[in-house]
Amino acid sequence: MKTKTQKLKSITLLMAIGALLLYVSCSKDDENPKTVPVITTNPVTDVTDNSALGGGNIMNNGNSSITNAGIVFSSTNNQPTLDNEFTEVSATQGSFTSLMENLQSGTTYYVRAYAINGIGTGYGEAISFMTNNGLPIASNVTINGTVEANLEVSASYIYSDAENDPESGTTFQWYVADDATGTNETAISGATNVNYTISIDYENKFIAVGITPKASSGNSPGDEVKSAYFGVGEATTVTFMYNNEEVTYSIINSPTTGRRWLDRNLGAPNAPSSVDDYSNYGDLFQWGRLADGHQLMVRNGPSDADMSPVNGTTSTSEPYETSSNDDPGHSLFIVNKDAPNDWRIEQNDNLWQGVDGTNNPCPSGWRIPTAEEWAAENLGTITDAFTKLKITFTSIRSGSTGLIFQSITNARYWTSTVSGTMATYNQTNNTNTTQTTTFRNNGYACRCIKD
Repeated sequence: MKTKTQKLKSITLLMAIGALLLYVSCSKDDENPKTVPVITTNPVTDVTDNSALGGGNIMNNGNSSITNAGIVFSSTNNQPTLDNEFTEVSATQGSFTSLMENLQSGTTYYVRAYAINGIGTGYGEAISFMTNNGLPIASNVTINGTVEANLEVSASYIYSDAENDPESGTTFQWYVADDATGTNETAISGATNVNYTISIDYENKFIAVGITPKASSGNSPGDEVKSAYFGVGEATTVTFMYNNEEVTYSIINSPTTGRRWLDRNLGAPNAPSSVDDYSNYGDLFQWGRLADGHQLMVRNGPSDADMSPVNGTTSTSEPYETSSNDDPGHSLFIVNKDAPNDWRIEQNDNLWQGVDGTNNPCPSGWRIPTAEEWAAENLGTITDAFTKLKITFTSIRSGSTGLIFQSITNARYWTSTVSGTMATYNQTNNTNTTQTTTFRNNGYACRCIKD
Protein backbone atom coordinates (compact mmCIF):
# COMPACT_ATOMS: atom_id res chain seq x y z
CA MET A 1 0.00 0.00 0.00
CA LYS A 2 1.30 3.45 -1.06
CA THR A 3 1.79 6.06 1.58
CA LYS A 4 0.22 9.48 1.25
CA THR A 5 3.56 10.88 0.23
CA GLN A 6 3.95 8.30 -2.52
CA LYS A 7 0.45 9.06 -3.86
CA LEU A 8 1.23 12.76 -4.04
CA LYS A 9 4.41 12.07 -5.97
CA SER A 10 2.49 9.88 -8.47
CA ILE A 11 -0.13 12.57 -9.05
CA THR A 12 2.55 15.19 -9.53
CA LEU A 13 4.31 13.00 -12.11
CA LEU A 14 1.09 12.38 -14.08
CA MET A 15 0.32 16.08 -14.16
CA ALA A 16 3.78 16.82 -15.42
CA ILE A 17 3.43 14.24 -18.21
CA GLY A 18 0.00 15.65 -19.21
CA ALA A 19 1.37 19.15 -19.30
CA LEU A 20 4.21 17.99 -21.51
CA LEU A 21 1.83 16.23 -23.92
CA LEU A 22 -0.40 19.31 -24.06
CA TYR A 23 2.61 21.48 -24.81
CA VAL A 24 3.81 19.20 -27.55
CA SER A 25 0.30 19.10 -29.13
CA CYS A 26 -0.17 22.83 -28.99
CA SER A 27 3.24 23.39 -30.51
CA LYS A 28 2.34 21.21 -33.58
CA ASP A 29 -0.99 23.03 -34.16
CA ASP A 30 0.78 26.36 -33.94
CA GLU A 31 3.28 25.22 -36.58
CA ASN A 32 0.61 23.78 -39.07
CA PRO A 33 -2.62 25.67 -38.59
CA LYS A 34 -5.65 24.76 -40.78
CA THR A 35 -6.90 27.55 -43.08
CA VAL A 36 -9.03 28.01 -46.22
CA PRO A 37 -7.19 26.99 -49.42
CA VAL A 38 -4.81 29.40 -51.11
CA ILE A 39 -5.62 29.70 -54.85
CA THR A 40 -4.86 32.03 -57.75
CA THR A 41 -6.96 32.79 -60.86
CA ASN A 42 -5.51 31.92 -64.27
CA PRO A 43 -5.98 34.16 -67.33
CA VAL A 44 -9.12 33.52 -69.43
CA THR A 45 -8.50 32.02 -72.90
CA ASP A 46 -10.42 30.66 -75.90
CA VAL A 47 -13.03 33.40 -75.71
CA THR A 48 -15.98 33.15 -78.13
CA ASP A 49 -19.30 34.96 -78.21
CA ASN A 50 -20.86 32.48 -75.75
CA SER A 51 -18.03 30.61 -74.00
CA ALA A 52 -14.56 31.01 -72.49
CA LEU A 53 -11.94 28.86 -70.77
CA GLY A 54 -11.00 29.90 -67.23
CA GLY A 55 -9.08 28.20 -64.44
CA GLY A 56 -6.97 28.47 -61.33
CA ASN A 57 -3.94 27.17 -59.49
CA ILE A 58 -4.33 25.60 -56.01
CA MET A 59 -1.20 26.81 -54.19
CA ASN A 60 -2.02 25.38 -50.76
CA ASN A 61 -4.80 23.19 -49.41
CA GLY A 62 -4.77 24.96 -46.02
CA ASN A 63 -3.71 21.76 -44.27
CA SER A 64 -7.11 20.30 -45.06
CA SER A 65 -8.18 18.12 -47.96
CA ILE A 66 -9.71 19.92 -50.94
CA THR A 67 -13.30 18.79 -51.48
CA ASN A 68 -14.23 20.97 -54.46
CA ALA A 69 -12.76 23.54 -56.84
CA GLY A 70 -13.68 25.52 -59.95
CA ILE A 71 -14.40 29.06 -61.04
CA VAL A 72 -17.14 31.55 -60.24
CA PHE A 73 -18.22 34.22 -62.71
CA SER A 74 -20.73 37.03 -63.10
CA SER A 75 -21.56 39.88 -65.47
CA THR A 76 -22.84 42.05 -62.60
CA ASN A 77 -20.72 41.20 -59.54
CA ASN A 78 -17.08 42.24 -59.83
CA GLN A 79 -16.19 39.94 -56.89
CA PRO A 80 -18.20 36.84 -57.81
CA THR A 81 -18.86 34.08 -55.28
CA LEU A 82 -20.56 30.71 -55.25
CA ASP A 83 -23.82 32.64 -55.06
CA ASN A 84 -23.18 33.49 -58.73
CA GLU A 85 -22.59 31.19 -61.69
CA PHE A 86 -19.89 28.59 -61.05
CA THR A 87 -18.22 25.47 -62.42
CA GLU A 88 -16.84 22.44 -60.62
CA VAL A 89 -13.70 20.37 -61.25
CA SER A 90 -12.08 17.47 -59.41
CA ALA A 91 -8.68 19.12 -58.94
CA THR A 92 -7.13 18.94 -55.46
CA GLN A 93 -3.83 20.62 -56.17
CA GLY A 94 -1.99 22.53 -58.87
CA SER A 95 -3.41 24.14 -62.00
CA PHE A 96 -6.80 23.34 -63.55
CA THR A 97 -9.07 24.66 -66.31
CA SER A 98 -12.84 24.88 -66.58
CA LEU A 99 -15.21 25.94 -69.38
CA MET A 100 -17.74 28.72 -68.92
CA GLU A 101 -20.71 28.24 -71.24
CA ASN A 102 -24.01 29.94 -72.18
CA LEU A 103 -22.45 33.39 -71.89
CA GLN A 104 -23.95 36.51 -73.44
CA SER A 105 -22.09 37.89 -76.45
CA GLY A 106 -20.36 41.27 -76.25
CA THR A 107 -20.53 41.23 -72.44
CA THR A 108 -17.94 41.89 -69.70
CA TYR A 109 -17.61 39.08 -67.17
CA TYR A 110 -15.76 38.89 -63.82
CA VAL A 111 -14.21 35.57 -62.86
CA ARG A 112 -12.39 34.07 -59.83
CA ALA A 113 -11.03 30.61 -59.09
CA TYR A 114 -12.14 28.92 -55.89
CA ALA A 115 -11.31 25.88 -53.80
CA ILE A 116 -13.13 24.38 -50.79
CA ASN A 117 -11.71 22.39 -47.83
CA GLY A 118 -12.97 21.51 -44.34
CA ILE A 119 -12.30 25.03 -43.08
CA GLY A 120 -14.06 26.99 -45.84
CA THR A 121 -13.73 28.49 -49.35
CA GLY A 122 -10.72 30.26 -50.71
CA TYR A 123 -10.97 32.59 -53.74
CA GLY A 124 -8.38 33.82 -56.19
CA GLU A 125 -8.15 37.37 -57.40
CA ALA A 126 -10.97 38.63 -59.67
CA ILE A 127 -10.15 39.28 -63.32
CA SER A 128 -12.39 40.41 -66.18
CA PHE A 129 -12.81 39.56 -69.86
CA MET A 130 -15.31 40.35 -72.62
CA THR A 131 -17.05 37.83 -74.85
CA ASN A 132 -16.90 38.33 -78.61
CA ASN A 133 -19.55 40.20 -80.56
CA GLY A 134 -22.13 37.64 -81.71
CA LEU A 135 -22.82 36.83 -85.33
CA PRO A 136 -26.19 37.84 -86.78
CA ILE A 137 -28.63 34.93 -87.02
CA ALA A 138 -31.27 33.95 -89.58
CA SER A 139 -34.01 31.75 -88.18
CA ASN A 140 -37.43 30.44 -89.24
CA VAL A 141 -36.22 30.31 -92.86
CA THR A 142 -38.97 29.17 -95.21
CA ILE A 143 -40.48 29.77 -98.67
CA ASN A 144 -43.64 31.83 -99.14
CA GLY A 145 -45.96 31.41 -102.11
CA THR A 146 -47.18 28.56 -104.29
CA VAL A 147 -44.20 26.35 -105.12
CA GLU A 148 -45.07 25.75 -108.74
CA ALA A 149 -43.02 26.11 -111.90
CA ASN A 150 -43.30 29.55 -113.56
CA LEU A 151 -44.59 31.16 -110.36
CA GLU A 152 -42.71 33.58 -108.13
CA VAL A 153 -41.94 32.63 -104.54
CA SER A 154 -40.10 34.56 -101.84
CA ALA A 155 -37.77 33.82 -98.96
CA SER A 156 -39.04 34.45 -95.44
CA TYR A 157 -36.88 34.57 -92.29
CA ILE A 158 -36.33 36.27 -88.95
CA TYR A 159 -33.16 38.32 -88.45
CA SER A 160 -31.64 38.72 -85.01
CA ASP A 161 -28.41 40.00 -83.52
CA ALA A 162 -27.45 39.78 -79.84
CA GLU A 163 -26.00 43.29 -79.85
CA ASN A 164 -28.86 44.67 -81.95
CA ASP A 165 -26.56 45.45 -84.87
CA PRO A 166 -28.89 46.45 -87.73
CA GLU A 167 -29.31 44.13 -90.71
CA SER A 168 -27.58 45.20 -93.90
CA GLY A 169 -26.61 43.27 -97.02
CA THR A 170 -28.16 39.88 -96.20
CA THR A 171 -27.66 37.55 -99.17
CA PHE A 172 -29.85 34.83 -100.70
CA GLN A 173 -29.15 31.67 -102.68
CA TRP A 174 -31.80 29.35 -104.11
CA TYR A 175 -31.06 25.65 -104.52
CA VAL A 176 -32.57 22.74 -106.48
CA ALA A 177 -32.33 19.06 -105.58
CA ASP A 178 -33.78 15.71 -106.62
CA ASP A 179 -35.71 15.06 -103.42
CA ALA A 180 -36.74 16.49 -100.06
CA THR A 181 -33.47 15.39 -98.44
CA GLY A 182 -31.40 17.53 -100.81
CA THR A 183 -29.91 14.79 -102.97
CA ASN A 184 -27.74 16.28 -105.74
CA GLU A 185 -28.23 19.78 -104.36
CA THR A 186 -27.16 22.48 -106.79
CA ALA A 187 -27.08 26.24 -106.36
CA ILE A 188 -29.28 27.82 -109.04
CA SER A 189 -27.18 30.19 -111.10
CA GLY A 190 -28.33 33.80 -110.81
CA ALA A 191 -31.03 32.99 -108.22
CA THR A 192 -29.67 35.32 -105.54
CA ASN A 193 -32.59 37.59 -104.71
CA VAL A 194 -35.28 37.38 -102.03
CA ASN A 195 -37.79 36.57 -104.80
CA TYR A 196 -37.39 33.76 -107.33
CA THR A 197 -39.50 32.73 -110.31
CA ILE A 198 -39.25 28.95 -110.44
CA SER A 199 -37.92 27.68 -113.76
CA ILE A 200 -40.16 25.26 -115.60
CA ASP A 201 -37.06 23.07 -115.85
CA TYR A 202 -37.52 22.30 -112.15
CA GLU A 203 -40.99 20.78 -112.35
CA ASN A 204 -41.17 17.78 -110.00
CA LYS A 205 -37.83 18.78 -108.46
CA PHE A 206 -37.34 20.31 -105.00
CA ILE A 207 -36.17 23.81 -104.10
CA ALA A 208 -34.83 25.48 -100.97
CA VAL A 209 -33.45 28.91 -100.12
CA GLY A 210 -30.37 29.75 -98.08
CA ILE A 211 -30.08 32.97 -96.05
CA THR A 212 -26.71 34.43 -95.02
CA PRO A 213 -27.48 37.23 -92.53
CA LYS A 214 -25.29 40.31 -92.52
CA ALA A 215 -25.11 43.22 -90.07
CA SER A 216 -24.10 46.81 -90.74
CA SER A 217 -21.68 46.70 -87.78
CA GLY A 218 -20.15 44.28 -85.32
CA ASN A 219 -19.28 40.73 -86.28
CA SER A 220 -20.65 39.73 -89.71
CA PRO A 221 -21.71 37.78 -91.75
CA GLY A 222 -23.49 35.00 -89.90
CA ASP A 223 -23.79 31.40 -91.00
CA GLU A 224 -26.00 30.42 -93.95
CA VAL A 225 -29.27 28.86 -92.84
CA LYS A 226 -31.37 26.90 -95.36
CA SER A 227 -35.06 26.26 -95.49
CA ALA A 228 -36.51 22.81 -95.88
CA TYR A 229 -36.84 21.50 -99.44
CA PHE A 230 -40.24 22.05 -101.06
CA GLY A 231 -41.54 19.97 -103.98
CA VAL A 232 -42.12 21.94 -107.17
CA GLY A 233 -45.53 21.36 -108.69
CA GLU A 234 -46.09 21.30 -112.43
CA ALA A 235 -46.75 24.71 -113.90
CA THR A 236 -50.32 25.66 -114.70
CA THR A 237 -49.29 28.89 -116.45
CA VAL A 238 -46.27 30.24 -118.28
CA THR A 239 -45.30 33.91 -118.49
CA PHE A 240 -43.03 35.18 -121.26
CA MET A 241 -42.37 38.12 -123.57
CA TYR A 242 -44.26 38.20 -126.83
CA ASN A 243 -44.44 41.15 -129.22
CA ASN A 244 -42.58 43.22 -126.58
CA GLU A 245 -45.26 42.54 -123.99
CA GLU A 246 -45.37 40.18 -121.01
CA VAL A 247 -48.10 37.60 -121.56
CA THR A 248 -49.33 34.69 -119.46
CA TYR A 249 -50.77 31.55 -121.05
CA SER A 250 -52.27 28.56 -119.27
CA ILE A 251 -51.15 24.98 -119.85
CA ILE A 252 -53.18 22.03 -121.09
CA ASN A 253 -52.33 18.42 -120.28
CA SER A 254 -53.21 16.33 -123.31
CA PRO A 255 -55.82 13.65 -122.48
CA THR A 256 -54.32 11.49 -125.24
CA THR A 257 -50.56 11.63 -124.71
CA GLY A 258 -50.19 13.41 -121.38
CA ARG A 259 -47.97 15.97 -123.13
CA ARG A 260 -48.25 19.60 -122.09
CA TRP A 261 -49.40 22.26 -124.55
CA LEU A 262 -50.07 25.97 -124.31
CA ASP A 263 -53.81 26.66 -124.19
CA ARG A 264 -53.82 28.99 -127.19
CA ASN A 265 -52.02 29.81 -130.41
CA LEU A 266 -49.12 32.23 -130.25
CA GLY A 267 -50.49 35.75 -130.40
CA ALA A 268 -54.00 34.89 -129.16
CA PRO A 269 -54.96 37.29 -126.36
CA ASN A 270 -57.03 34.64 -124.55
CA ALA A 271 -57.73 30.95 -124.58
CA PRO A 272 -60.43 30.36 -127.23
CA SER A 273 -64.01 29.61 -126.19
CA SER A 274 -64.91 27.72 -129.38
CA VAL A 275 -63.43 26.49 -132.65
CA ASP A 276 -64.57 29.70 -134.40
CA ASP A 277 -63.58 32.16 -131.66
CA TYR A 278 -61.89 34.33 -134.31
CA SER A 279 -60.62 36.95 -131.88
CA ASN A 280 -58.38 34.25 -130.40
CA TYR A 281 -57.05 32.60 -133.55
CA GLY A 282 -53.63 34.16 -132.92
CA ASP A 283 -50.88 35.12 -135.37
CA LEU A 284 -49.59 33.59 -138.63
CA PHE A 285 -45.87 32.73 -138.89
CA GLN A 286 -43.69 32.00 -141.87
CA TRP A 287 -41.95 28.68 -141.15
CA GLY A 288 -38.77 28.99 -139.10
CA ARG A 289 -39.01 32.74 -138.71
CA LEU A 290 -38.64 34.83 -135.55
CA ALA A 291 -41.60 36.45 -133.83
CA ASP A 292 -40.33 39.72 -135.28
CA GLY A 293 -43.71 41.30 -136.11
CA HIS A 294 -44.24 39.78 -139.57
CA GLN A 295 -46.75 37.36 -138.02
CA LEU A 296 -49.04 39.84 -136.26
CA MET A 297 -52.74 39.77 -137.11
CA VAL A 298 -55.86 41.83 -136.38
CA ARG A 299 -59.10 39.79 -136.15
CA ASN A 300 -62.25 41.91 -136.41
CA GLY A 301 -64.69 39.23 -137.57
CA PRO A 302 -65.01 35.64 -138.80
CA SER A 303 -64.60 36.10 -142.55
CA ASP A 304 -61.43 36.51 -144.57
CA ALA A 305 -62.27 40.15 -145.17
CA ASP A 306 -62.33 40.72 -141.41
CA MET A 307 -58.75 39.48 -141.01
CA SER A 308 -55.86 41.81 -141.64
CA PRO A 309 -52.12 41.70 -141.00
CA VAL A 310 -50.50 44.39 -138.88
CA ASN A 311 -47.54 44.70 -141.24
CA GLY A 312 -47.36 44.65 -145.01
CA THR A 313 -45.26 42.61 -147.38
CA THR A 314 -42.06 42.90 -149.29
CA SER A 315 -42.27 43.32 -153.06
CA THR A 316 -44.91 41.09 -154.72
CA SER A 317 -43.07 41.23 -158.04
CA GLU A 318 -39.57 40.31 -159.06
CA PRO A 319 -36.94 40.72 -157.83
CA TYR A 320 -38.27 39.26 -154.59
CA GLU A 321 -36.75 40.57 -151.38
CA THR A 322 -35.89 37.36 -149.59
CA SER A 323 -33.50 37.16 -146.67
CA SER A 324 -30.04 35.62 -146.70
CA ASN A 325 -30.00 35.59 -142.87
CA ASP A 326 -31.99 33.79 -140.18
CA ASP A 327 -33.13 37.22 -139.00
CA PRO A 328 -34.37 39.41 -141.88
CA GLY A 329 -34.03 42.50 -139.71
CA HIS A 330 -37.53 43.82 -140.42
CA SER A 331 -41.20 42.96 -139.68
CA LEU A 332 -42.53 42.69 -143.25
CA PHE A 333 -44.09 39.46 -144.51
CA ILE A 334 -41.66 38.18 -147.15
CA VAL A 335 -43.28 37.28 -150.48
CA ASN A 336 -41.51 34.90 -152.88
CA LYS A 337 -43.25 33.30 -155.87
CA ASP A 338 -40.16 31.48 -157.10
CA ALA A 339 -39.06 28.00 -156.08
CA PRO A 340 -38.38 26.95 -153.42
CA ASN A 341 -40.92 29.55 -152.19
CA ASP A 342 -39.09 30.30 -148.96
CA TRP A 343 -38.55 33.60 -147.21
CA ARG A 344 -34.90 32.62 -146.67
CA ILE A 345 -32.52 31.94 -149.55
CA GLU A 346 -30.38 29.86 -149.16
CA GLN A 347 -32.77 27.69 -147.15
CA ASN A 348 -31.94 26.70 -143.57
CA ASP A 349 -33.42 23.40 -142.39
CA ASN A 350 -32.19 23.90 -138.82
CA LEU A 351 -34.63 26.64 -137.81
CA TRP A 352 -37.13 25.90 -135.00
CA GLN A 353 -35.36 22.63 -134.13
CA GLY A 354 -35.81 22.04 -130.39
CA VAL A 355 -36.02 24.40 -127.43
CA ASP A 356 -32.63 25.87 -128.31
CA GLY A 357 -33.38 25.99 -132.02
CA THR A 358 -32.69 29.15 -133.94
CA ASN A 359 -35.71 31.50 -134.04
CA ASN A 360 -37.79 29.36 -131.66
CA PRO A 361 -40.79 31.65 -130.94
CA CYS A 362 -42.01 29.68 -127.90
CA PRO A 363 -41.35 30.38 -124.20
CA SER A 364 -38.21 28.99 -122.61
CA GLY A 365 -38.52 25.22 -122.25
CA TRP A 366 -41.16 25.08 -125.01
CA ARG A 367 -40.92 24.57 -128.77
CA ILE A 368 -42.79 24.01 -132.01
CA PRO A 369 -43.96 20.33 -132.06
CA THR A 370 -42.73 17.83 -134.61
CA ALA A 371 -45.03 16.19 -137.14
CA GLU A 372 -44.86 12.97 -135.09
CA GLU A 373 -45.94 14.80 -131.90
CA TRP A 374 -48.92 16.33 -133.65
CA ALA A 375 -49.91 12.95 -135.10
CA ALA A 376 -49.69 11.27 -131.68
CA GLU A 377 -52.49 13.49 -130.40
CA ASN A 378 -55.00 11.84 -132.74
CA LEU A 379 -57.05 15.04 -132.87
CA GLY A 380 -59.90 13.88 -135.15
CA THR A 381 -62.40 16.54 -136.20
CA ILE A 382 -62.08 20.20 -135.35
CA THR A 383 -64.69 19.71 -132.63
CA ASP A 384 -62.70 16.85 -131.11
CA ALA A 385 -59.47 18.83 -131.43
CA PHE A 386 -60.96 21.78 -129.60
CA THR A 387 -62.10 19.53 -126.77
CA LYS A 388 -58.63 18.02 -126.46
CA LEU A 389 -56.29 20.96 -127.03
CA LYS A 390 -58.48 24.01 -127.78
CA ILE A 391 -57.59 23.83 -131.47
CA THR A 392 -59.36 26.51 -133.53
CA PHE A 393 -59.70 27.61 -137.12
CA THR A 394 -56.70 29.75 -137.95
CA SER A 395 -56.89 31.19 -141.49
CA ILE A 396 -53.87 31.17 -143.81
CA ARG A 397 -51.62 33.92 -145.17
CA SER A 398 -50.34 33.29 -148.66
CA GLY A 399 -46.57 33.38 -149.17
CA SER A 400 -47.16 34.42 -152.78
CA THR A 401 -49.48 37.37 -152.23
CA GLY A 402 -49.70 38.07 -148.49
CA LEU A 403 -53.49 37.72 -148.62
CA ILE A 404 -55.66 35.99 -145.98
CA PHE A 405 -58.03 33.08 -146.74
CA GLN A 406 -59.72 29.93 -145.29
CA SER A 407 -60.63 31.70 -142.04
CA ILE A 408 -63.64 29.52 -141.25
CA THR A 409 -62.75 26.20 -142.85
CA ASN A 410 -59.31 25.01 -141.77
CA ALA A 411 -56.95 24.93 -138.81
CA ARG A 412 -53.41 24.85 -140.11
CA TYR A 413 -50.51 24.58 -137.64
CA TRP A 414 -46.83 24.43 -138.39
CA THR A 415 -44.69 21.50 -137.29
CA SER A 416 -40.92 21.82 -136.91
CA THR A 417 -40.44 18.98 -139.42
CA VAL A 418 -38.96 19.80 -142.83
CA SER A 419 -39.65 17.81 -145.98
CA GLY A 420 -37.30 18.54 -148.86
CA THR A 421 -37.61 22.21 -149.69
CA MET A 422 -40.95 22.41 -147.87
CA ALA A 423 -42.18 21.97 -144.28
CA THR A 424 -44.93 19.82 -142.78
CA TYR A 425 -48.11 21.26 -141.32
CA ASN A 426 -50.97 19.75 -139.36
CA GLN A 427 -54.46 20.44 -140.75
CA THR A 428 -57.75 19.90 -138.93
CA ASN A 429 -61.21 20.59 -140.36
CA ASN A 430 -64.79 19.50 -139.84
CA THR A 431 -64.09 15.90 -140.92
CA ASN A 432 -60.57 14.89 -139.89
CA THR A 433 -56.94 15.77 -139.16
CA THR A 434 -54.23 15.22 -141.78
CA GLN A 435 -50.64 16.19 -142.42
CA THR A 436 -49.05 17.44 -145.61
CA THR A 437 -46.31 19.77 -146.78
CA THR A 438 -46.32 23.32 -148.05
CA PHE A 439 -44.06 26.21 -148.95
CA ARG A 440 -42.16 27.66 -146.03
CA ASN A 441 -43.10 31.27 -146.81
CA ASN A 442 -46.80 30.64 -146.12
CA GLY A 443 -48.21 31.99 -142.88
CA TYR A 444 -49.70 29.40 -140.48
CA ALA A 445 -50.52 29.31 -136.79
CA CYS A 446 -48.11 28.11 -134.13
CA ARG A 447 -48.91 26.16 -130.97
CA CYS A 448 -46.11 25.32 -128.46
CA ILE A 449 -45.42 22.03 -126.69
CA LYS A 450 -43.37 21.53 -123.52
CA ASP A 451 -40.05 19.90 -124.30
